[in-house]
Order: sequence, then structure tokens, then C-alpha cells
Amino acid sequence: AASFHPERADVYFSPGGGAVQAIVQAIDSASGTVELEAYHFTSKPVLKALERAKARGAAVRLVLDKENRTAAKSLAGAAAKDGISVRIDSEHRTAHNKVIIVDGRIVVTGSLNFTGRAERENAENTLILESPELARAYGAEFERHWAHSGPWLQRP
Repeated sequence: AASFHPERADVYFSPGGGAVQAIVQAIDSASGTVELEAYHFTSKPVLKALERAKARGAAVRLVLDKENRTAAKSLAGAAAKDGISVRIDSEHRTAHNKVIIVDGRIVVTGSLNFTGRAERENAENTLILESPELARAYGAEFERHWAHSGPWLQRP
């Protein structure tokens, strides 16, 4: 295990703790890259923030669990339609990560699925850390999952 010393750490507890607003602010700060790994992905505010990042010229990539191929409310298709690079991780029983890496310096993680219900109804935690070292470690893990994940439209 590595030891990291973040420059900044903010924590949010749900329900109603402002996690989604903080996540949107982190994505809205992106100028270069946004990488997201998620199990469930139905949060419209998060999708809108990803779309704004892409419109600003950031490279936006998502690795989502295979359930997003069939889940009626998944926004994976909407993201792909908007030109966001979406891959599906079928390598694992469940791709349960909940991580966003912004510009190789901010890491968003915790128990919060990127869904409206998680913010409104569930007992969740979200941690936003500013640490280039930590972002590199999470980035390497993102790349590992990106490499074995299949294209959005490919069926397993």
C-alpha cells in the first residue's frame, strides 16, 4: 500500500450533503481530462458536467459496469451519443468502482453511485481529494480497466 498526502480533502455525506454539487464543481474545473468509473450511471447533473467538459475540449472517458447496457435509466447511451468515449467493463462480476479523476490532480471516490437516488435517499459518502500522486495511482488503475473494457455498443 502506498502513502499519499493530499493537498486538499473534502468529504460529503448523503442524503442531502451536497455530494453531487461538489462532483459537478470538480468536473466543471476540468481543462484537460475527466475519467469516470461507475457501476450505476443515471445522474443527469453529472452527465451535463461531463458534456460541458467535453465542449471545453477536455478528453472525457467513462468505464461503466455491464449493467449499463440493459439498465433502462442508464445514461451511458446518452453520453456516447454526445461523443463521450464510453467503454463497458465485463471483465468482472461487478465493476463496482465509483471514481472520477480530473486533470490528473483531483480524485472523487466513495460509496456514492452516480445516480439521483444515491444523493437523495441513500446513506453515502463522497471524498474529493486534490493530490497529483493519488490521481496518478487512480489513473493507472483506470487505464487497466479501460484496456480490458469493450466498446459501448459491443454485446458481451
